[in-house]
Amino acid sequence: MTKQKSIHPAEELPDRYYLIWIVLINLMHSTFSLRLLKKIHGILHLMIILEKNMILMLYCFRFSIQQTKKLLQLTLAKTVIW
Repeated sequence: MTKQKSIHPAEELPDRYYLIWIVLINLMHSTFSLRLLKKIHGILHLMIILEKNMILMLYCFRFSIQQTKKLLQLTLAKTVIW
């Protein structure tokens, strides 16, 4: 049995994403689960914000380590010269 070709964008996704797509579509069509979908949507936004904040924190930490390393090298270079 062959699968019919669909113009639906989810048909082109791998199986696990297709399953998630179907579940989300079913949730959207259910008025009872609309609150749940909004909650999931809010959680996804929160996760994206937290991820961006974590990347920013890691970047700042890396920058401070590099600055400390440069200062240490300059200090050691001055002590060797003096």
